[in-house]
Amino acid sequence: MKKNKLGVAYNLFTGVELLEHSIKCIRNSVDYICVVYSFTSHRNEHLDYSFMPTLERLLKLKLIDEIVEFRTNNKVSAKQNEISQRNTGLEMCKNNNC
Repeated sequence: MKKNKLGVAYNLFTGVELLEHSIKCIRNSVDYICVVYSFTSHRNEHLDYSFMPTLERLLKLKLIDEIVEFRTNNKVSAKQNEISQRNTGLEMCKNNNC
């Protein structure tokens, strides 16, 4: 019998200080974790800092399995960008048989 795999996708623009604790709470219960990050908000606001060192550290610790950058499309609504970012995470989970 094939085992079901559970995947979790995090969307990240701000709040990186909460990410590691959140992941540690679920890591033992899930098979795959990805982070879909963006340096630009869905309303085209830009970050003035980088959270990449944190993401790279979490990858190295194997708390995260994969990261991918989401590029905001300023020609569509904030809602559509949010949907697209969430769907990116969903597809990453599906591509890892979750």
